[in-house]
Amino acid sequence: MTFRKYLPRSVRLKAQEIHYKVYGCKMPWSALRFEIHLTDKCNLNCAGCIHFSSLCGELNLLDINVYESDIKRISALTGGICADIRILGGEPLLHPEVAGFLELTRKYFPVCASSDIFGKIELVTNGILLPKQPDRFWTVCAENNIIIVVSEYPVALEKEYIRKTARKFGVQIKLMEESCGVEMTGSANQWVKIPLDIQGKQNYRKSFGACFLGGICFQLVKGKIYKCARIAYIAYFNKYFNQNLEVAEDDYVDIYKAPNSAAILNELIKPARLCRYCKARNITWDNQWKKSKKILDEYL
Repeated sequence: MTFRKYLPRSVRLKAQEIHYKVYGCKMPWSALRFEIHLTDKCNLNCAGCIHFSSLCGELNLLDINVYESDIKRISALTGGICADIRILGGEPLLHPEVAGFLELTRKYFPVCASSDIFGKIELVTNGILLPKQPDRFWTVCAENNIIIVVSEYPVALEKEYIRKTARKFGVQIKLMEESCGVEMTGSANQWVKIPLDIQGKQNYRKSFGACFLGGICFQLVKGKIYKCARIAYIAYFNKYFNQNLEVAEDDYVDIYKAPNSAAILNELIKPARLCRYCKARNITWDNQWKKSKKILDEYL
């Protein structure tokens, strides 16, 4: 179903809904796609962050050796071909070795996106730190066909400098809506909210079926691919608010136990147990962006 990303969001969601009712799982991908945090920390402080970056606390940096081990394994399972890989956070430009991660990613996934279907590698950033990047960063992006995706937030950006630098080095820059399979926001002042039910009383199958993240937002974290970002980083929510939203074994796939990429893909599109904590049928798309006060109500 490689064409689905080009369809309007309403059409994609309706197609997913029908498929889910018939088969009990999300529509399968023809090749694996996943996202990776270089750090869970962000230099913004967004209310209700789905990745819980505003609750992260101290800066944590992904070990590049751990990352290489993981993507080497995935490359072996997939033959070095993925639909797309998104490097993000948090804010990935907070990591001092960001260029090294980009080089490693292309090393193990050498197929470039000639048709915008396979081999696309994107660096997703809020753009604030782009003007501070050295020439090596831009050169690595150009040499490895890395697309820079700038998320839109109501913050001041040196847009003309960023555009000029990208043109100078031959680097492609996109807005998130042009790149992602799901339009995350309608404008820089809006954000998506998926309310949590900390009592866990939701039907997890129905929640997974109703959620736009289910079957698309796969997160690679230390040898495991989680079915969505909320599952992967729920530990930050639990720790900050003294909660115990439990992650089950079928909420992720261990890449070192999976026999092949087909087994991973087949498992990732099945319902996740943690979805019992999500009121996915109450998703709202037009919430006013604001800074986080780090209070529980932002997530409920």
